Amino acid sequence: MPQGLLDSETKQLLGEVKAALADQSKLNAAVQQLESQMLGLPKTIENRIKAIKSVAFDPRNGRYRGLFGSEDQARSFGLFVMAKAASMTWAADAIKSEFPDTAKAFTSTNAGNLIPEEFKGNIVSMIESYGVFERSLAKSLL
Repeated sequence: MPQGLLDSETKQLLGEVKAALADQSKLNAAVQQLESQMLGLPKTIENRIKAIKSVAFDPRNGRYRGLFGSEDQARSFGLFVMAKAASMTWAADAIKSEFPDTAKAFTSTNAGNLIPEEFKGNIVSMIESYGVFERSLAKSLL
């Protein structure tokens, strides 16, 4: 249909349809780009989980051998940090349902304590073993 036969409102609508179609092709290209980027993501996450499990669990018998006394203590600490430091409500809910003793740290009257008593020994041990201060000190003494 020749454009001269269209009224101004129809011409405007036709222009909007053309613009929307152009935007649609841009959106399709963006979606394809995101899909191609996401293809390798599950494999990357899978590899990271495998690497972590190989360190935290004995490959011969599957027993936990991490920095905490048990796998439950490690999970409890991780959830506590996510709930406190990152304000993740799902982590706080998981602590309340799975680890009621740790959940008491949320409502403790000891407001000055940042880390519950049950984690202090592990934190001190990790700082002594893996802390940047100790590495820097050792390098400066050499």
